[in-house]
Amino acid sequence: MDIQKVLRDRGIISSDPDITSGTLVFVGTRVPLQNFFDYLKGKAG
Repeated sequence: MDIQKVLRDRGIISSDPDITSGTLVFVGTRVPLQNFFDYLKGKAG
């Protein structure tokens, strides 16, 4: 399963070259998806 595909299909994340240079972000925000994964990784360790 590709998590990015699932999140895109559900309208949770998007990528737009005009917003944060195409970085994956949560829809309606400029919060990068990678920030969320980094946060979870920090909580797990």
